[in-house]
Amino acid sequence: LLTVREVAERLKVNRNKVYELIKHGYLPALDLGGLKISDAAIDSFILKYSGHSFKNIDAVTQLQLA
Repeated sequence: LLTVREVAERLKVNRNKVYELIKHGYLPALDLGGLKISDAAIDSFILKYSGHSFKNIDAVTQLQLA
């Protein structure tokens, strides 16, 4: 299991983005006195949402490349 900080480092985002992903249900976590995320959850997230933009967490969209 990884901490939010470790997940942020792995995904190359800040910790707030990881908290948003968890809060909005995109990334499942366990609360064990601190949020923990499994490697499997991260891998699943990457596979499922590759090609999506999470710039606006309230309006996740497919990437539109010009």
